[in-house]
This record gives sequence, structure tokens and C-alpha cells, in this order.
Amino acid sequence: MRNLKKLFTFNFKGKTSISSLGKTEGLDNGSSGNCTRLPLHDREEIGDFEPPTQVTEDYDADRELSPRSKAVTRLCEFEEEMISFRIRLRRMGERFSFPIAESLKHMMKAKVAEYEAKFRETLHKSVESQTRCMFLEGGLQKAGECLLSCELSLQTEKEIVLKLKDFLELQKESLRQEREKQKCLICKLSLRNTIIFPCLHFLYCGECLHDHHLQKRSNECPACGTSVDVAVNLNLKMV
Repeated sequence: MRNLKKLFTFNFKGKTSISSLGKTEGLDNGSSGNCTRLPLHDREEIGDFEPPTQVTEDYDADRELSPRSKAVTRLCEFEEEMISFRIRLRRMGERFSFPIAESLKHMMKAKVAEYEAKFRETLHKSVESQTRCMFLEGGLQKAGECLLSCELSLQTEKEIVLKLKDFLELQKESLRQEREKQKCLICKLSLRNTIIFPCLHFLYCGECLHDHHLQKRSNECPACGTSVDVAVNLNLKMV
């Protein structure tokens, strides 16, 4: 038995051919091995469709009476069916796919527009949020600076208040000492209120000076012993 290998090549770009059929002898009824071609307008509607370019089949010459002629016939029938199917498919696509494609196109445009609107809204809200955050951060920073300045001012004022308190204490002590100096040298209680002439001593209160004159039975200044011409009472009172 002998196996014959036949290679068939298809090309649907406007023409149909069969190559590598081997030797042509042995064809029944004088078959030339060529297929009947379709009309030109049917072949042109196929476009760029290309079925598998190679088909390999093994035939047994002892088991089939006319293998080559049958193979050629089957090939032609298959080619015609494929061309017809391609034409019908294209016509159906032109009839149905265009409205569907347009509908899908509109749906996709609507979805894209919706997503773009949502994206713009989200972006706008994000920008507003960032702006508010920046504004709040700036206000918080200014508030912190103001608080720090107030704390420094408060600390300075506290120091000033402490200094003023110390100054007042010093003034009170100075005033107390001055008051002690203004008290009568005899009783140490009443303020000096009497001026003695002509020596002009201002060291005693009127009561102590009067008592001193009564006790000494003299009219002399207790400080210098000068004879007192007159003693003027200024009527000063302790504050």
C-alpha cells in the first residue's frame, strides 16, 4: 500500500487556487483538478478573511476509488460554503451589529461622561478640602504664634509686676523710715508739728515741747538751749 500526501493551499483575497496536488495522472473522467470559481462580486465581499492556509490529508489509494477528484470536489464545496458563510455573516453584521455598536458607543460615552463628572466632583471636593486644611493649618499656626507671643508677654508682665511689687515694698519701707524721721524726738509717737524760733528747730510735737518747758521751768529749745521767742504749731496729723 502506498500513502499519498496532498497539500492544499487556500487564498480568499479575491481568487481561489489549489497548489501542490502532485502529479495529475490517474484523475477519473479527465478531471483537470480545478474548482469552479464564484462570481467576482461574491469574492470581493469576502474582504481580508483568510482560512487556514494549509490542510494535509492522507489518502489510501487502495481503499478509495477516485481520491484526488473527490478531494478536489470537497475542497471546492468547502470553499464555496466558507465564502457564502462569510457573505451572510457580513450582511448580518451590517444589519444588526451597527445598531448594537452605536448603542454600545452611546452607552460607553454616557458612562465616560458620568465617570468624568464624578472625577471632577471628587477633584473639586479634594481641592476644597485641601484649601480648608491649608487655611486651618495657617490659622492654627498663627494662633500658636499669637499664644506664644501672649505667653511671652504674660511672662514679661509677671516680671514687671514682681518688679513693681519690689519697688512698692521699697517705697513703703522708705515711707516708713521717713515717717519715723518725722516723729517727735521725745515721745517717738506723734509727728513733729512745732517750729521753734529763732533757732528754727523742727524736732518736737507741741505737747512734748510744752511739757518740757513746764518741767524745766525754762523757755529754751531742748535741742540747742536757745531762748525761744515763739513756737509755731503747724497742727500736723499722722496719716
